[in-house]
Amino acid sequence: MAVRPAHFARVKPMAADGTLLFGGAILDAPGGRMIGSIAATNHTSHAAARAWVEADPYFTGDVWRDISVHATAFRALPYAPLPHG
Repeated sequence: MAVRPAHFARVKPMAADGTLLFGGAILDAPGGRMIGSIAATNHTSHAAARAWVEADPYFTGDVWRDISVHATAFRALPYAPLPHG
């Protein structure tokens, strides 16, 4: 929690300029405790994405420890509400 304000100050402009597509907490159950984080970014290489992560206060502040970087291709889909079952 000590580095959270610095993390949000860093990612807010990155969300505005399209570098950070989305991010959030991974929870152990709905409404549960935070067990990790996910961030989808717009970088052209693993090296650029890793450099972005390693400059973040969550990384330098020892919040993010086990980092995995994966490439993906996002495609725009027509919006449809999720079914309620």
